[in-house]
Amino acid sequence: MNSRMIALPSDPHDAIRIGNDVVGIRVWGPAKRPTLSIGAADIWDRRLFNHRQPRITLERIRELAFSDRLQEIARSPNETVYDIYNRYDFPCPKPGAQLILIVPFAEETTVEKIDEQSVRLRAVGPGKILSVHIRVLLSERIVLLDCDASGLHGHDMAVRVWRHRDTIEPGALIHPTLGDRRSANDFDPLPPPNTFERNRSVFGIRQRFPGEMTFPRGFEFAIGAAIDVPGVIRHANGKIGLGTKLDAEKEGRISHGVHKRYTPINEASGSAATMTFRKLPNRFAIVSAIVTSSDTDDPVGDVTRLLNGVSRDRVNDLLRRDNDDRRKATRVPRAVAEVMDGERIEAPEIVLPSLRRAEGYYGDVAMCSVDSTKWTFQDSALWHADFHLNEIRAEPLLTMGRFEEVAQYANLIKTLLPSAEENAATVYSLPGAMYPLVHYPLRCLGIAHTNLTWEQDIGLNGLVTKPLWLYWRYTGDRSFLEDVAYPVLRACATFCAAYVSEEDDGFLHIAPTVSPEHWGLTENFERNRDCASALTLTKYLFNAA
Repeated sequence: MNSRMIALPSDPHDAIRIGNDVVGIRVWGPAKRPTLSIGAADIWDRRLFNHRQPRITLERIRELAFSDRLQEIARSPNETVYDIYNRYDFPCPKPGAQLILIVPFAEETTVEKIDEQSVRLRAVGPGKILSVHIRVLLSERIVLLDCDASGLHGHDMAVRVWRHRDTIEPGALIHPTLGDRRSANDFDPLPPPNTFERNRSVFGIRQRFPGEMTFPRGFEFAIGAAIDVPGVIRHANGKIGLGTKLDAEKEGRISHGVHKRYTPINEASGSAATMTFRKLPNRFAIVSAIVTSSDTDDPVGDVTRLLNGVSRDRVNDLLRRDNDDRRKATRVPRAVAEVMDGERIEAPEIVLPSLRRAEGYYGDVAMCSVDSTKWTFQDSALWHADFHLNEIRAEPLLTMGRFEEVAQYANLIKTLLPSAEENAATVYSLPGAMYPLVHYPLRCLGIAHTNLTWEQDIGLNGLVTKPLWLYWRYTGDRSFLEDVAYPVLRACATFCAAYVSEEDDGFLHIAPTVSPEHWGLTENFERNRDCASALTLTKYLFNAA
């Protein structure tokens, strides 16, 4: 056996992870059911109940601060009238589906990670071997499984696409990172998944989400598979036990950054489309695709188009194209550095081609995503897997020449500009734009108000925009400056210029502003004047703009 092969992880948290810009794969499972959990960076439950909490204006904050009544809107820095963040697990990323290789002959299944886009898997039983090279294509939402078999008969293998029904329900326990409480009861569960089949060869799962401002007609995704071997497709909807069981020695809050909520998923009903075979050749291929409403109005139709007519010639063509894409995407030059204690760090070998729609809404954004979206396999996530915009540093990435990751962040900030402009107008009655502390990959009126206290950190505008200015300084990309960076810098500086006030000492002052994670809003704004972070970041913003 190859010494680099390891036993296939049985816990999806420990899975081997591969992916491209928007598609994420976790490879895991028991020996007899090697499983690919397939996800994408735009699969989100985007329900946001902003309208269920009051909108607090700066005028209102001033009134309460100078009448000893701040308790009405903020009993403590983290307990404010903006409470929907802690009342619902959503908005949050959602898992895609499982692509399961059912191999009842296997007594041992091992796996080896080749690079960030591919793994090699090997299932072995008495007189039978299945070797699978799994590759996520760099430039398409396609996963290719190139299979070599020895001694296999038709009954030795089946291929299944499965998804469970969402387990976030009214009154259920919410994710522990959001507080020790139960969810509100004023929402409906997501609709169940359904199977689909096209042309007797393409099969898979379709999942719908309710409409909201980002996708008024609703969001949906389709994950399908096709195989260059004739087979019979069977469908099961609303059934229990057809997916690969999520296995863990312990569930619950394992550590600060790990929570396992497996039992509800294992006990949930779901839908499965399964292909079985009469005979298997020595070499065959499984091709899977994932398409969402970010790409098309008809995800099932586009999955069908991508997977129709799978053949050895088609697979070889996909491999050739992907090899060409890898050559073009190889980072040259590739930055290398030695840091403390001689530790060597280097930029990733491959610059992932962007598969994101312009002005689209995606998770997995460099520098600010709390957790991954494309590798999500549970129904809720740490701190919603939201964007934390108060802990942004671009210098390490820029120093290593990882400009594409900073550009990804910059495009997100540009996409959120209309929401920030609405926030400036409706909350502060000022021109320009005021960015939030926290947001999600969605469009809403104004910003997603999550915490009244920390949203009053006026230094956020400088912090959020600094990477955009640094990107321009590092790259000299004038089109980026004109199209992305400067519109944001100008809007944020316009707001801050209108917000500051000149006082009798002849200086401009920032009041109120909240010092990040210190003491919150205070009576008479006693500790909410000229915080060091707000002064320095606002000055930086003015100089840049």
